[in-house]
Amino acid sequence: MPQIVTFCVNGENFTFDFSELDIIDTDDLRSKSASNIAYWSTVVANAEEEMDIMEAEKSNWNGRAVSIILKSPDSGSAEWKIKAAIAAQADCLSWDKKLAKQRNTVAKAKAVLLGFQKQHDMLKAMTNSAGIDGARAADLGRTDDNRMEKFRHARQQRRNQSTETGE
Repeated sequence: MPQIVTFCVNGENFTFDFSELDIIDTDDLRSKSASNIAYWSTVVANAEEEMDIMEAEKSNWNGRAVSIILKSPDSGSAEWKIKAAIAAQADCLSWDKKLAKQRNTVAKAKAVLLGFQKQHDMLKAMTNSAGIDGARAADLGRTDDNRMEKFRHARQQRRNQSTETGE
């Protein structure tokens, strides 16, 4: 069952299939790990910026609505009356729906980013458990060396030796 998420940030539509996080080709994933995390970090930042802007716009709308209500001679100045009068306006519901949708967008973008961060952690753990030291594991994402190929070759030689000796 495909697990696909769709959302829009700054007018750009995103569709992400979480099966893209499956670890199949470690070399390819190692080379893309850092750039995926950086890219999705910017998507999250943009989604959060949209959220901040919407909250500021709602706050501005709310302030103007309070000002109008306070100017009304029959409104009274009790806080609960003002809050009730604002909540009763159709625009208030519209703002709350927009904010809820944007919170959902931020959560989806963060889920994708978290997925890539966890994938990166798993790749590091796989590299560490495969016998490569921490300094080499820190190079995850570098493509200018052939350490993994050397490691695979050495591992295959050890397997061949153990098969020959019957271990």
